[in-house]
Amino acid sequence: MTKSNIDKNIDRIATVLLAQSDCQSNDLVALIGKGNESSNHQALVSWLVARFEHIDTVELTAQEAATKLTGYLQEQYSLRDQKCTGGMLDVHSVLPEHSLTVNECRSLSRAIYNQLSTTVNKSILDMAICLGESAHADPIECIYEWVQQRRLTYTFYPAELALPLSHAFASTLEERCSFHDI
Repeated sequence: MTKSNIDKNIDRIATVLLAQSDCQSNDLVALIGKGNESSNHQALVSWLVARFEHIDTVELTAQEAATKLTGYLQEQYSLRDQKCTGGMLDVHSVLPEHSLTVNECRSLSRAIYNQLSTTVNKSILDMAICLGESAHADPIECIYEWVQQRRLTYTFYPAELALPLSHAFASTLEERCSFHDI
């Protein structure tokens, strides 16, 4: 087994998984990637390499990888089973912090939307997100504005903010919906 065989199989599996998903643009970058990948395919390759680096990936099938990916996303990003304080972590680090760029904010907004849509019906989710927002009919644009207002920074990769932001935005939605009796 050579490194090139592993890379070819991982690349093939990532291509199959991407074809089976309904993810667009670079939605997976903030959910499963490190955050510096430029596409969903690169994020899938990074995730697969990290998860299967200690096994013989030549025998790995796309179905096995899809099962692991689905399980990972359900375990790590399930809003029903996890509680978050609603705020961002206050970590004092000696490493430099980077401000989110416009593209990173957009990527995180799509990641938050995709993450929430795994637990809530999309039409109900869209209504809740845009509730009280007369200026925008696009839920991802509403999330984008919410993310931008926070003026967040990250240390390593923008994706480190995806899960805490998803929880914080879910809390915001819960408050908004309870206020409007939805």
